[in-house]
Amino acid sequence: MENKRTLSMKKRLRSFLFPLLVSSVIFIGISCSEKSVINSEVVKENHYSDALDSILDSSQLVIELKDVYRAFKIHYFIEEQKDFIAIDSIPLLVSYLESKVKECDSLQKLYSFNDDSLDILVNNYIVATISQYELEINSLRSPSPNDTVTSSNMSISYSNIQDKFLDYLFSNYKNERFLSLSSEDYWKSIEKKQYIKSDKFKDYQRLKIESPDLAVDKIFDIINESDNFQEKSIYGIEVADFYMTDVLDTDTISGEEWAVAHYNAIMGANKYSLYLFEAWIKWRTVTQHAFYGSSKISLIPNDEYNKLRDKMALIVLKQISTHPKDQMAINQFLLFATHEDIKRFGSYKYGNQNVPEFYRLFAN
Repeated sequence: MENKRTLSMKKRLRSFLFPLLVSSVIFIGISCSEKSVINSEVVKENHYSDALDSILDSSQLVIELKDVYRAFKIHYFIEEQKDFIAIDSIPLLVSYLESKVKECDSLQKLYSFNDDSLDILVNNYIVATISQYELEINSLRSPSPNDTVTSSNMSISYSNIQDKFLDYLFSNYKNERFLSLSSEDYWKSIEKKQYIKSDKFKDYQRLKIESPDLAVDKIFDIINESDNFQEKSIYGIEVADFYMTDVLDTDTISGEEWAVAHYNAIMGANKYSLYLFEAWIKWRTVTQHAFYGSSKISLIPNDEYNKLRDKMALIVLKQISTHPKDQMAINQFLLFATHEDIKRFGSYKYGNQNVPEFYRLFAN
């Protein structure tokens, strides 16, 4: 029943999404003043696409940020793989583990790190993961009395290797290495009110209470009249959040579906804003909640979520490359780099780990 409902919702979204995205061309624009630092020929088009090398900046800052992003990406990828170890069919589990071995092997060949010590630790981490999977495959195919002892020893060894990798990553690449931004300065800089220039925004806030449908019309007028993308992105997030309040009468399409489309339209502009991470994390959280579900057995398409994460991180790194003293951009890049994938198992016992994030972002 849940799958049929999800499929129906997806079909409805597709039918409404095109006109919405056409209208959201208002978010898209190209600044001729931006200096090009991207070599499109370098961008890789494969499953593990990492376009960060398309930024040719060889500054120490950019090189180190690339290392951080890739290290966390590998760690979260490996962590997500372990979600499915609970598969109870031996043939399916063997097939799954074999596919994970191939994926880990591809990770080894894809990435290189400027930090030699980090490169060694990452390589050891991947090799240990592959060895653990291969041991599990062999024990499933031909179990022996010694498997339990060997598996226990391998787990201890793997844990030590993982700990060394994480200890090095967190101790050598603390935020303080890149940022001198105080908490007070951050909250002052991220405050949206200072970027809102439209005189009509107060009318929109009034209409949110008096006439929600007219409020949506008003915010679109405001977006159309704004020439600044960062300001547009604030209004876009505002109306997306508004759809999450259950106040609007959306007829045949849910507020969550509209919200997803609005967050996506901001990211689809492919332009820098202070609020790209906010748009991405809200898009991911609402998408999982609305279309895939909150249970531990729900589909969690982290690969799709991370493709868009990678695109947003590239935009932010481009901003850093041309504005290396932009502390807010560096902070935003680190948010993209370090934010965990949606886990199936974790501290929240009654569903997947998107549930607490959803309520953190949208609880009244």
